[in-house]
Amino acid sequence: MNVGQPVDPVFGALNALIYGFDPDPAVAAFLALHGTLLVYGPLWKDLVSELEAAFPRIATWTIEGS
Repeated sequence: MNVGQPVDPVFGALNALIYGFDPDPAVAAFLALHGTLLVYGPLWKDLVSELEAAFPRIATWTIEGS
């Protein structure tokens, strides 16, 4: 797989679905998002922008979670 290239949508959706069942809800959400971002490939910033518009608080998150 080339870096920055989208993956097969079925593969990405399968990852999002499988990882979405992690017992820790925060881990499940971020792993599912990761699987989804893989499908977006180089257009991943468009998805993040849409998420920030829908959930404004996301735009203020940091790695530390503050």
